[in-house]
Amino acid sequence: AVTLEIDPAAIPLMQTLTLTVRAEGLNVDAVSVDIRGLNMDMGLNRTRLRHLGVSRWQGETILPVCSQRRMEWEARVQVDGAQRIAVPFLFFTERP
Repeated sequence: AVTLEIDPAAIPLMQTLTLTVRAEGLNVDAVSVDIRGLNMDMGLNRTRLRHLGVSRWQGETILPVCSQRRMEWEARVQVDGAQRIAVPFLFFTERP
């Protein structure tokens, strides 16, 4: 199982976000998260995560402000090891 947690859960724009991935039951050498905008091209935001211990990886990123009030995003977690797995997670942000 692969899970992604974004903290803070409200996902504020232009503030540091902590990405935590748990990869249970997998032989993992490296984990990265690619975030891209779905309803507007915001470029690719790639974060390589550091290993924190058994099955847990973590890193930080910042999402840019968009001209659209509601922005839809895909965070694609890439797990590299004995096999390569990419798991998409969808979320949205709202500009204040």
